[in-house]
Amino acid sequence: TYNENGEVNELIEMSNNCSVAIGSMTQAMKAQKSLSAVSIPSTVIKVDSQRSRGCSYGLTFSCLHSDNVKRVLSSVGIKAK
Repeated sequence: TYNENGEVNELIEMSNNCSVAIGSMTQAMKAQKSLSAVSIPSTVIKVDSQRSRGCSYGLTFSCLHSDNVKRVLSSVGIKAK
């Protein structure tokens, strides 16, 4: 959609992303698949690992889905950090 100046409004909505640290790439991919099964789009991301050793991965998703993401991840036994 466009505003009165002809600018695209979706760009503002797209920048409203949340992220959650999961841990391993395998767990992040399992989380992404679980969210996809309930029509919540997400992207696997590499998380800054200054606080922990090794690589850490997570997901980014629309903040509009935050509560549902927490429920879905909890229901499949994935602990979000």
